[in-house]
Amino acid sequence: MKKNYRHSGRKGFSLVELLTVIAIIGILAGLTMIAVGAAKRRAHRATAQSEVRELLKAWNVYWLTFGKWPDSLNGATNAPMNVSNMSHLRGSNPMNLYLIDVKLSSKGFEDPWGTLYTVDFSQTRTPGYDVYEACVAFPLMRRNKYENM
Repeated sequence: MKKNYRHSGRKGFSLVELLTVIAIIGILAGLTMIAVGAAKRRAHRATAQSEVRELLKAWNVYWLTFGKWPDSLNGATNAPMNVSNMSHLRGSNPMNLYLIDVKLSSKGFEDPWGTLYTVDFSQTRTPGYDVYEACVAFPLMRRNKYENM
């Protein structure tokens, strides 16, 4: 006697239904990963912009407090914010002032992508107009400069 599988009362999914569900879950996971990656890139940019603003404020306070740049940085172009250069803002200055409190890596003050921030101290300074800039290199994007006047 032949068994009729269509009406056997077995419940379950067919292979086509199972593959369809797996494909839909895969598509949704892919879209989620794209959205998470975009959010992470936006967060890194916002973090870098915020850190650059804080760095510029600290150097501005340094200039206003001491009236000059540290001798090792005066006239420097694209000076990396390594541990020794950041020490001027972290207590190694004539008044032992902490002008910025940031987490330093073993190399120095790094952006979210692991590159040291750089500051240009070579600009001309006139009374009332202190011009200097910090630079952040965004991967796969043009170099952004933030000026403080």
